[in-house]
Amino acid sequence: MRQSGSGRRAVVRSRRLLREMVRRLTGRWAVYLERPLPPDELGTARQAGSLPSFGFFLLLSCAAVLACLGLLADSAAIIIGAMIIAPLMNPILSLAFAVVAGDLTLYKRSLLTVVAGTLVTIGISGGITLLLPFYVGGAEIISRTSPTFIDAVVALVAGVAGAFSLTRRSIANSIAGVAIAVALVPPLCVVGIGLARGESLAGELGTIDLSGTAVASGALVLFASNIVGIVFGAMAVFMSQRYGRSSGLITVVLAFLVGLAVLYLPLSRGFREALIASRARLELQRIRDENPGFSSRTQIRYVKSSVSKGRVQLSLGITSPPGLVDDSYLKARSKELLESLRPLGVTGLSLEVRLIPVEVMRFATDEPSR
Repeated sequence: MRQSGSGRRAVVRSRRLLREMVRRLTGRWAVYLERPLPPDELGTARQAGSLPSFGFFLLLSCAAVLACLGLLADSAAIIIGAMIIAPLMNPILSLAFAVVAGDLTLYKRSLLTVVAGTLVTIGISGGITLLLPFYVGGAEIISRTSPTFIDAVVALVAGVAGAFSLTRRSIANSIAGVAIAVALVPPLCVVGIGLARGESLAGELGTIDLSGTAVASGALVLFASNIVGIVFGAMAVFMSQRYGRSSGLITVVLAFLVGLAVLYLPLSRGFREALIASRARLELQRIRDENPGFSSRTQIRYVKSSVSKGRVQLSLGITSPPGLVDDSYLKARSKELLESLRPLGVTGLSLEVRLIPVEVMRFATDEPSR
């Protein structure tokens, strides 16, 4: 009994020592759970963020000019600068807050600001495009014409991050990083570029066929998916922070389902084409690597795919010495490609190969002996 009693006292003493040690270590940096902003304060901030003020349109115009020039010059650095100063995220988050809070006035004002900002951005980019002699769509433009579900998920996460940063004073400045994560102004500028150039816009080195309003429509779908993702993610955060009534949850879910239904077909088509292009590139790389003599003398410059009713139109650009690639070789490789793409629902394959002839010249020089 004595040993048992002394053992219990030792355990109690050890626990006290452990608690004291933890208290000393964490006394100055204990976890601080910051409380959300009061609903009235956040509502006032969202009212200010929804205003179509002169400052809003000035910053948006500057962002549109930078983004358009960056897209035409194919400069990612300029485009990132435009993302940082673009203020379009503010009224979109105000729109989400208005839906959750049931504020009809805020909803109308936010929607008006978003629509006006959208039209201004498209108009500025279209005007700049008509003034400048740029007719080739670079990688920065092309990458914004085929949105997928990945873009919608990125927008959803950005909406969550943006809304949460608004509810906490200590991280309110994080909104700039969110604006970079989900680009709003660049897709609108691509819409303006596509509408302004239309049939006269060509793909770089023939890597893609740009016809009619395909560029504008693809970029517009990307912008719409960004809007839906941001608004739904923000509404989910505002609901979880109890800024709205529990009955508003039905509105949140319905809004998301409607947006998803509208964007499902174009996003799924873009996602499938991206998967097919990725699988095709991987298979082509495997075929190329299996033949050392072929791989050392050729290079795959681009892979472009389009899908229609289960049939894939695959366009390749290959640099190769003359005579290395012939019809029989391409026919055999096309069969291998079709078999590798069948798991993705592909039933037929049309292969178009553009051979870019190259001549490799090698020289070796040695220092003459004395």
